[in-house]
Order: sequence, then structure tokens, then C-alpha cells
Amino acid sequence: MILNTRECNVPFTWCSDHLKKQEVVAVEDGVSIEDMDIFHKHLVLYERRQGLPSVQVLDLPLSNFHKARGRRLALPQQVCTVTPGANQDFFSSTLRTTVASPTMPEAVFNYDLVTGEATLLQQEEFIERNESTVCPAFCSESSSNQDKKPPMSSASQKYIVENGGRDLLDLSNLYVCERVLVPSTDEVKVPLTLIYHHKFKRNGSNPALLIGYGAYSEVLETDWCSDRLSLLNRGWVLAFAHVRGGGELGKSWHHAGRLMKKANSIQDFLACATYLLDYKYAHQTRLAAWGISAGGLLVGAAINMCPNLFNAVILKVADPLRAMVMGPPLEDARHLTQRYERLRQEADAQATEVGRKQLRNKEIGGNADNTLKLQAAEQKMGELASAMAVLGKEAAAAMTAVEAQQQRLTLQRLIAMVEAEHSYHQRVAEILDQLHAQMVSERQRSESSSTPGGNAAAADMYMPPPFI
Repeated sequence: MILNTRECNVPFTWCSDHLKKQEVVAVEDGVSIEDMDIFHKHLVLYERRQGLPSVQVLDLPLSNFHKARGRRLALPQQVCTVTPGANQDFFSSTLRTTVASPTMPEAVFNYDLVTGEATLLQQEEFIERNESTVCPAFCSESSSNQDKKPPMSSASQKYIVENGGRDLLDLSNLYVCERVLVPSTDEVKVPLTLIYHHKFKRNGSNPALLIGYGAYSEVLETDWCSDRLSLLNRGWVLAFAHVRGGGELGKSWHHAGRLMKKANSIQDFLACATYLLDYKYAHQTRLAAWGISAGGLLVGAAINMCPNLFNAVILKVADPLRAMVMGPPLEDARHLTQRYERLRQEADAQATEVGRKQLRNKEIGGNADNTLKLQAAEQKMGELASAMAVLGKEAAAAMTAVEAQQQRLTLQRLIAMVEAEHSYHQRVAEILDQLHAQMVSERQRSESSSTPGGNAAAADMYMPPPFI
């Protein structure tokens, strides 16, 4: 079993008040176990190390539980998505898995669990076009550069190709995928995945699309999507903000961005947007944001806190969440957030002023006038701190109201769905009853017409078989 992202061996022995358990694999810091496959002679752990997928293989039986160290399978790319296959043969020594990345179409591999050798079985079809290599967004470059068509990367030297198929298709020579760490407002490092064309120039004039989710411990996957190529070919930067609230860095990362800490998710998203502008990945007037489902709440809160940061947003949310975004409770929370932000800025400015006056008071001596000014500044800073504390309590109450409204709307939607399902089945039952009655009537009429008219006694003695 997996217990708190640790692999544990649980024998069928009960203590008086709890089940005995023994740790099988010591999980390192920054590592979480997401899934596993068990074979006769191998244990396969699907891990996430520092937010990136990893597959570890351990040989069974394990001689020393606490010092068990496996070997990691070589994945085609560092930033990728790994999906376990069916793997239903317990006695097999081959692992079936699917791997995809932003620059590599989805590919199915068989991994030899003994040697670690990978065999490419099949890969999603992708037709190379001229637009993929020389795009209108970069036509300002010299013709000599345009004539040089970058070759598609192939990993045939690392992977066996089955049945004479083509080599592994990798578009890393056409598109760049990199992951950076962005400091948030509290200096927590937030992973940010960036995808752009290999001819991209970081000069602060490009459009960018920032995508976020950050909820339910779900990982914002950056797998293959051919629809993105059109944007990349036209000079767009695609950025995936792995904010707190998601599952990229384990349970602690999830808990740091939920309930009363949900503001961390929003601040992380805004920090990633600011990073794109400060490091000239995007222009101020060409930055867009995209949030789906719970990501719509993230992006909606972000544009309310910084309405001038994004030039366009896409919110794809369900009806209860859309009602919550537009409803009064969230409007109250939005106004409180704006007030809190203004108050925080004022408090920061006042703290700087107090520090300046204290330094000046030490340099020139504490005369009465400077002392009075310092005391007034300190008193004002205390009043601001008290106001922030009160506003924080109001914001907490507003968030509680938002959650209550979300639960109420969700419950109403569920009740409506159940009632609709009940009405549907009632209607089906009525139709079946009518059909049964018609069938019985038709059968009786058919049997009565087929009875010989001259044999009255036989007709009187005739009894139809029961209807089944």
C-alpha cells in the first residue's frame, strides 16, 4: 500500500488498536509516489521528483526494506507525461507505458525491466509541414536562415524500433521546452514550464498565454497537443504555471494552496505573469491567461487583483463555478482583496517611512521634533496593522461565504440531475407498461382469431399459455 506517499508493506497482523506496517521504500524529500505496478520479480513506482515524472524499478523480493534502491528508467524527455499501460501479466518482465511531451507526440513503449531497454511500439502520427519550420512570425530573419531547415530529432540510437517502423519523432529542434523556478511573493519557488519556437527572440515584444489550474492536488500536465503548434509558429510563448494547490510537488504543495491558503495560488500565478514581462518573454499588452474549471477561479481572482496585468482571459468553467464567479459573495471577496492589497501597499510604505525616520533619528540625535514625528509614524503603522488584521478576518468570512455558495449551487445542480434522472426512468417505465399491455392485447386477439369456428367445445376448453 501507499501511505503518505511512502511504500509500506502491511502484513495481515492486527494489533490491539492499529495495523502493523513496515516501510518498504524510503521516499526522499521532494519525491512523491503517484502510482505503481507489481510484477512477479519487479516493483515499478511512478514517481514525481521535484515536479517531474520518474519511473523507478526495484527487484523483488527486497532483501533490505529500508535500503532498497532501484534504478530509474530512461525517459525520452525530462518534461513529459508518463501514463501506465494495462500491464495485466503478473509474470511478465516487460512494462508497457505511454510517454508524451510538449515537443514529442504520444508514443507507446515497452520497457525491459531487467535491462531497462525501451522498444518503441507506435507513435501518434504527425505530418511535417513547411509552416512548422519557417513561420510567418519569423520571416524577418535572413533567407539563409530560412533555407536551413532544422532536422527533426530522432532517438533511434536509444530506442529499438519494432517491425521496421519509423524512428521516435521528437520536435525538440523546432520547439524549445524549458522549466524555470519563479519566486513568489513569499519567496517560494514556483515551477513554470515555457514552450516557444526555436527562432523565438526574447525581446519583450511577443504574445504569451499563461495557463494555470492549482486545485484538487491535480498536476497541470504539459503533454503533446498539436493544436498549440499554430500559436508557437506565430511567435507565441505558452507558459504553464504549476502553482500551489496542485499536485506537482506532493501533498504539502497541495495543502499550501487550498482553503484559507488559496491566496498563495493566486500570488503564484501573478508572480509567473510578472516573470514573463520582467524577463522579456512577453509584451505588457500581449499577455493572456487561460483557466479551465477550477483554473477559472484562479484566473478570475488574478485579474480582479491585477486588472491591468492581462490583456485577454479565457475562463472555461462549469455553471455552478460560473455563478460563483459572478455572484455577490465573490464580489465581496474581490472588493476585500483589493482593499487589503491597497492597505498592504500603504503599510509597506509606512514601514519604510518608519525605518527611514528611525535611521535619521539615530544619525542626528533624538530631538523633540524628530521624536514626535517618529512616534506619529509608528502609531500610524500600528493602526494599519490593526486594520489589516480586521480586514483579514472579513476576508476569511467572505471566503467562507464563497465556499458555502459553491456547495449550495453544487447541491442544487445534483438535486436537479437526480430529479431529471428519476423523471426519465418514470417515463421509460410508463412506455414499457403501455407496450406490455399492447402486446398482451394483440396476443389475445391473435389467439382468438386462430381458434376453429366449428369446434365450439374445443374453443371453450382452449386455455392460452401464460404470457412470459
